[in-house]
Amino acid sequence: MTKPSEKKPRAKKGLGGLAGVKVPKKKPAPPKPPKPPKPSRPPEKREGYTTTDREAFEHAFAGVRPLDVPAEGARPTKKRKKAGAPRKASAAAALQAAEESARARLDQLVAGGVSFHVTRDEGRVEGRRERCPVRTLRMLAQGELAPEARLDLHGLDRAEAGRAIRSFVRDEHRRGRRTLCIIHGKGKHSEGGIGVLQSATVHALTQGGAAPLVEAFVSAPERMGGEGAILVRLSNK
Repeated sequence: MTKPSEKKPRAKKGLGGLAGVKVPKKKPAPPKPPKPPKPSRPPEKREGYTTTDREAFEHAFAGVRPLDVPAEGARPTKKRKKAGAPRKASAAAALQAAEESARARLDQLVAGGVSFHVTRDEGRVEGRRERCPVRTLRMLAQGELAPEARLDLHGLDRAEAGRAIRSFVRDEHRRGRRTLCIIHGKGKHSEGGIGVLQSATVHALTQGGAAPLVEAFVSAPERMGGEGAILVRLSNK
């Protein structure tokens, strides 16, 4: 019996004389031992913050500068000078003077065409509008017409007194009142013996915004204030 022919292993193409040579496999490199962790430092407290918090804060606000510190390379801006109190006071005084002038012109327009006959006798004063009966003036002087409302001007200057009288007369006329009392004081130490507030009262009643509503006025009798007060009779229109 013939033995079956043994098959010889075919040589791989390109290997040449290395056919049948076994190449040992590379053994995998042993794993490196893990590095020991670095010892952790306890958080250092600085100005109330830990180191971690401070680093996060500095990172978040990197490049931020205060408003009053100029940026690097920038020209410093000139600070504006603040206006002092005298400048503000002068501006307020100029505005008040302009308002007073405009109000005076308006009062003159309102009182235009209204004429009063005014007389003075030492510290007393009286005035009546044209076509107002003399009897009305006499009743005021004798206190027969009792005042229904009073206005005290003490502590006011001339301009403030004029505004107060104008508002007082208009408001009381709107309420239907006819007889008023304006207390201006005697002004004994005033120049010429005539009180500043008495003069301001007469001006407001004859040439101011209250003039169209006034019929007559006279210094009050002694029991109602005498030379320190003026009784005013308003029109009924």
